[in-house]
This record gives sequence, C-alpha cells and structure tokens, in this order.
Amino acid sequence: MEFAASLPPDLKLRGMESKYLLKHTLDGMIPRAILRRKKMGFGVPLDLWFKKDLKEMAYDVLLDRRSLERGYFRQESVRKLLDEHVTEQYDHSYRIWALLFLELWHRMFIDGPLVGMSSACSGK
Repeated sequence: MEFAASLPPDLKLRGMESKYLLKHTLDGMIPRAILRRKKMGFGVPLDLWFKKDLKEMAYDVLLDRRSLERGYFRQESVRKLLDEHVTEQYDHSYRIWALLFLELWHRMFIDGPLVGMSSACSGK
C-alpha cells in the first residue's frame, strides 16, 4: 500500500484509465477481459453468518424485549423467520440483515446511547 501511495499520479491514472501501471504490468499475464472489466463488489456471506457466527446476536437483538415492545413486528413472525433460516428451509439472510440494522439504527439514533445502560453508567 505504501508503495502504491508513493507512485506518481500519472502512473496510477492516465486520462480515464485508472490503475494504469498495474494494468500495463499485468497485460499479457491476465486476460484483457479481466483487466478491463468494471469494478465489481464482493459478496458478503450473510447466509452463513446468520446460521453460525451472528446467529446468537440476531436472535438476541431481534427477540429482545426492547425490540418487541416497539410493536413493529410480531415475535412469532421474527422467530419463524430466524428459525427457517437457521434450519435452511429458506434463505432469509437479507430480511434478517434489514431487520437487524433497522433495530440497531433505532437503538442508536432514536433511543439514544443511554437507554439500557446501568444507573452507574448513566450517572444516576
């Protein structure tokens, strides 16, 4: 990264061509279709994360008393969504992602940072 940052700008960008030096160095070694293609994002393994690494967090946050008391969603519907995903009946990863971040956004920007903190932390 430091090397790339130290390169003069004309070796990084020539006209409208970005990564000029890299592309010309690899020309002939990598197919041109790959060198010249547009930027592509990369997939995030949400499906797997919500079955393993983030499974407990998703259940804890989405079925938390605070989340359910908002009244936006029914507990049984959220639990069914999570259970169907974990048991591989359906891939609900994008729905879970949306619900999880709606709830986390709500906690951060609507509830405020002190909601749910102990009285010792909030100065009471």
